[in-house]
Amino acid sequence: MQPSHRLSDVYIERLERQLARKGFVVHRYVDDFRIIANSQSSAHDAIEYAVDMARDIGLVLAEGKTKLRPKSRVVHEIEEINLAFGEFRSQAEEELRAIETEHMGYDDTPFIDDDDSIEPDEDDVDFVSLSRVIEDWSRGEKPMRGVHAHFGPGALKRLRSAAERVNDDWLIAIVEREPIRLYETISYLRRRSEMVQNWSTLKRLSDLPRQSPWAKLWMIALAEQLEPGETDQQEQFMSWVKPLLGDRHETVRAEAAWFLSRRKAITLDELTDLYMQASDVTRAGIAACVGSIDGANETKIGKAVKGDSALSKAAYNWGSSYAD
Repeated sequence: MQPSHRLSDVYIERLERQLARKGFVVHRYVDDFRIIANSQSSAHDAIEYAVDMARDIGLVLAEGKTKLRPKSRVVHEIEEINLAFGEFRSQAEEELRAIETEHMGYDDTPFIDDDDSIEPDEDDVDFVSLSRVIEDWSRGEKPMRGVHAHFGPGALKRLRSAAERVNDDWLIAIVEREPIRLYETISYLRRRSEMVQNWSTLKRLSDLPRQSPWAKLWMIALAEQLEPGETDQQEQFMSWVKPLLGDRHETVRAEAAWFLSRRKAITLDELTDLYMQASDVTRAGIAACVGSIDGANETKIGKAVKGDSALSKAAYNWGSSYAD
């Protein structure tokens, strides 16, 4: 389960379910809600109910992001956004037609009737137009932010399986300006096969400021899925992970410990300290790390961890099955 899904399931699913039971139409992405109401009074009721429910589970609605918007305005904005994307697509078609005409060469021009048109391949048009959205998104021009917010994440998702890779500089620029977009970027990298470039981009992402606990978890989770390789960026990323053993969030400490234990880059003494600090939330995870280090050769520390509780024993045994 991805960290964003953990966040949703643990903290927010209950709120979404209760709103739906009240008859509201709810659309959610991670912790962002869009509620459709039949009237202004109903919309106010939804907000008040959401505030109360959020308080019950220890959350607070972001005041700056909690807004009422009339249907006519939303429809108008969507129409403008669709029109803007249509322009991206038209530009892509014109660009590809020009390239195709140039490739045909001078001697071929007599065979083209005036009424004929060179239609580019639809897949090529999709790639170019979606890439233009990402490139434009990376520049962050204010008048286009509605287009970027509406089409950007979807465009990046569509481009995961494209033959060509999105410019990594664009991805870095987007996340640097909008840290919340790290999840879409990580999801994109997870589907790409260019391992050296993936490690390089992941290292650059780890160097960005304003890293939330979830950002750290997402990046470590991606690193766990990338194929190991002898790259400077990978070694540098390992150096970034190591200090996270002292992070103030214990879930980050546990995730960092698992990543390092799988690479034999953490000591049993360090794991002992983490185990002693851990609450019930992560203690089993640290036990699994000890098992991963021990493998088939149970140490005194491993024996002590196994004897601490039935859950720690099960986690240790599970971790030992992952030992190389």
